[in-house]
Amino acid sequence: MGNRRNHNDPVPTPARTDLPKDVERAVDILGNRVRVAILRSLVLDGSASRSELSQRLNLSVSLLQAHLRRLAEFGAISQDAAGTRPDHRKRVYHANKKDVDQLLKALVSTFQR
Repeated sequence: MGNRRNHNDPVPTPARTDLPKDVERAVDILGNRVRVAILRSLVLDGSASRSELSQRLNLSVSLLQAHLRRLAEFGAISQDAAGTRPDHRKRVYHANKKDVDQLLKALVSTFQR
């Protein structure tokens, strides 16, 4: 039982760092393999629907949906509004390339003096 937590134990707090906010944001967004794969595909292979991304990345649509939602919340991707395309049910996702460039620059800059 060694490492089991008691329900009365305090919730652990996330590690606190003195990294700049833009670096923290980059880590939040890029600190997950699925999100990196999604962004990479959208940047290198172009815009895509969930089903197209699922085929490109060999990932389930449900797994993609959760990560697409997070990426959209972070502003790293955008999507066409429902009903704006010929197939009104199909939403197409786009990488915000300027934002992705800023994320990558923020990460690189943290390793430079």
